[in-house]
Amino acid sequence: MRILVVAAFLSLAACASNPGPSTTEGQTVRVVGSGGGELRVRPSADANIVILADSIPRVWAVMSAVYDSVGLPIDPNMMDFKTRQISSGTIKIRRHLGEAALSKYIDCGGTQIGPSADSYEIMMSVTTRLVPQPAGATGVSTVVEAAGKPLNFAQAYTPCTSTGRLERFIGDVARIKAR
Repeated sequence: MRILVVAAFLSLAACASNPGPSTTEGQTVRVVGSGGGELRVRPSADANIVILADSIPRVWAVMSAVYDSVGLPIDPNMMDFKTRQISSGTIKIRRHLGEAALSKYIDCGGTQIGPSADSYEIMMSVTTRLVPQPAGATGVSTVVEAAGKPLNFAQAYTPCTSTGRLERFIGDVARIKAR
């Protein structure tokens, strides 16, 4: 068993030194045998940035409409014109964000009845910052933070991870609206 665990970690180290094509979906490594499990590895460097050909002022002008289209509220205290940052603040949400099931955007693990994100009470924060890019382009950098807990049990919130889809969706909606 020890050999399998060491082999899995060596494989991960080899992947880290030669990352190959970048993807926000990541890779899953399964360790077989007693005590085995699953380890999900997702790249984090610039995994949440979408590059738009439009200028920062043009993209900033549509960001309120982008958040509205996605189904996110805007916390007016967390909207900063100088830093070009917009945020939902911390919101409590269940089942859906806009028209999409929460499990499309966040991963809180699963149960026998499906993804936990779709049945948990979720506390979520989405923050987007516009970043200058070469040739006058704009980087739309979004960070999604979430934690969830079952509704039927008195438990603390446990961290959930982003699938990367909401970050890309916000960038794609900004691209369409900035045209």
